[in-house]
Amino acid sequence: MISLLITLLIGAFCGWLAGRIMGASKQGPIVDIILGLLGSVVGGWVIALASGDSVTDDNGLLGRIIVGTLGAVILIAVGRALMGRK
Repeated sequence: MISLLITLLIGAFCGWLAGRIMGASKQGPIVDIILGLLGSVVGGWVIALASGDSVTDDNGLLGRIIVGTLGAVILIAVGRALMGRK
């Protein structure tokens, strides 16, 4: 239960951070949290493809934040490209 809560908090932070990196948009904090959670999955997949290794809890908090934020930034960029916003 605690692990799930920590994962949700990290995902929320990653979404917030990605939103700041990509600039303001009309989406609210709930969308940022969802993007952060999904971004963790996308970021882990991208890192696994690029390095041939998966990102696990062994990488620690900073590694999870970096991967989650990277994935959320990718999701925001793809979403904006599909919606025609630059």
